Amino acid sequence: MNKNYDFTSLIKDIVNSSSLDELRACVIKGNEFLITYNLSENSDEFKKLTTIVKLVKMKLRSKKKHYDESIVGKTYTISESRLISIFS
Repeated sequence: MNKNYDFTSLIKDIVNSSSLDELRACVIKGNEFLITYNLSENSDEFKKLTTIVKLVKMKLRSKKKHYDESIVGKTYTISESRLISIFS
C-alpha cells in the first residue's frame, strides 16, 4: 500500500469527523496505520496525527458544549417588584 495515500485519507477522515465517536474510530485507524508502517512517536506523521486529533477534538467538544447549552432551557427568577416594573 501507499503510505502517503493512506496518511492523506486518514487525515481526511479525522478532519471530516462530525462527532466524538467518529473521531474515536479514526484514532483506532490511526493506531493501525502507525503499527502497519512501524512509525515511532518521533516521526513526522505521528506528530501531525496527534496535533490534528487534538484540534478536531477541541472543535467537537466546543461544538457539543454550544449544542448542549442551546438545548437546555434557562430559568430566571424575577422578584415581584421587578415584574411589576417591567409591566408598568
